Amino acid sequence: TVGTSAFKDSGFWKKSKTLEIYVDKWLVGYKKADNNDKQQVAVAEGTVGIANYAFYQKTNINNVTIPESLRYIGMAAFAECTGLQMVTIDKFCELTEIPDYAFYKCTSLFEVTLPPTVTRIGRSAFYKSGLMVANVSADVESIGDYAYYGCESLVTVNFEYEDNKLKSIGNYAFGGASKLETITLPDGVTTLGNNVFARCTSLKQVGLGNSLTSMGSAVFASCTSLRQVTLPSTLKELPERTFYKCSSLASVEMDGVTSIGSYAFYRCSSLTDVNLPQGLTAIGDYAFYRCGLQNLYITDNVTELGAHAFNGNTDLTLYLQVSEIPQGWNARWNSAFRPTILGCNFATDDNGMYVVSFTKNAQTLLNFNSVEGSSARYSDPVRQGYSFGGWQATDGENTVVYQTNQLSTVPDDTELVAIWNKID
Repeated sequence: TVGTSAFKDSGFWKKSKTLEIYVDKWLVGYKKADNNDKQQVAVAEGTVGIANYAFYQKTNINNVTIPESLRYIGMAAFAECTGLQMVTIDKFCELTEIPDYAFYKCTSLFEVTLPPTVTRIGRSAFYKSGLMVANVSADVESIGDYAYYGCESLVTVNFEYEDNKLKSIGNYAFGGASKLETITLPDGVTTLGNNVFARCTSLKQVGLGNSLTSMGSAVFASCTSLRQVTLPSTLKELPERTFYKCSSLASVEMDGVTSIGSYAFYRCSSLTDVNLPQGLTAIGDYAFYRCGLQNLYITDNVTELGAHAFNGNTDLTLYLQVSEIPQGWNARWNSAFRPTILGCNFATDDNGMYVVSFTKNAQTLLNFNSVEGSSARYSDPVRQGYSFGGWQATDGENTVVYQTNQLSTVPDDTELVAIWNKID
């Protein structure tokens, strides 16, 4: 490493015949040109490293070529070079990292070719740069915090998927990349930091690989175009605010999740149906606040349920497997007083869980008003591939079919079986 301004205004500075200042095999600085003409920098062959902040705020540089010999680029070496448009790195160069802040706020930079030897992309390496394409080679093991944050022109992230070594992506790494529409992470990524894709407002499709075990909070916060997400079965905890204000989100598959954090689906207004995993044990405060949910099946494995978890779902009917509310549920878990049926029997098929039956008694129905004069909205249960035909009860030799909005009129101790008609 050669530190910031280590040889500033030394004899090397005065005697240099080029704008680039070299000390032995290191490029340690850059003189201010006599005019404002755009300059091309060809780093001399044999140069081993570029010092920290060597080209900091040199706004007249528009093109940099880096030779095969280079091994090190210093921290913030090209930071705030707002005129820099292209960096070409020799494909045989054995550079191993793009360091922290290397191209920070290089707002005109639209293209960088990285050698396959790079294993790390540092913190804020391309922060608010002008990159349109980010190429991540197979040997990159980590992408640092804010690495591509605020890259508003970024439309494509290319990963090499064969033998890929990427394990972690840091906080806000792609946050605010407002033109990015799709991204598919390689298998093998295990960790995502906080807000990795927050405010990627054009993001519609995302693939998370098959190895993800840990996510920070708000990974997809305010991704207002995101429509569908499949979470790998390796992910057990869905942190707080994961899909905060993802207003277009309509489908989430999360079979392996055991815990849903507070505000996880806050204001996901297009989310009308969701299959909660059978292994789910905890749902946080405001987890589904102001979604579009119409019905929800909650098994007796859920021992923790936070305050106001379902507020704002004006058409929601809740179907619970438990026969009484568990002590671990917050007193205001259903503060919107949505209609609730306790003691439901569930079954599963290839398409997920569905209601089979329940026995109506004095404790079974919560917040169900009599049909006459009621303004409450009751939602029928849903089973994929089937239509709901009502609740069937047998009284001796007679069969009676009730609709969901008539359940409060059913005599106590009546077993009601859901009628499911297969859709051809």
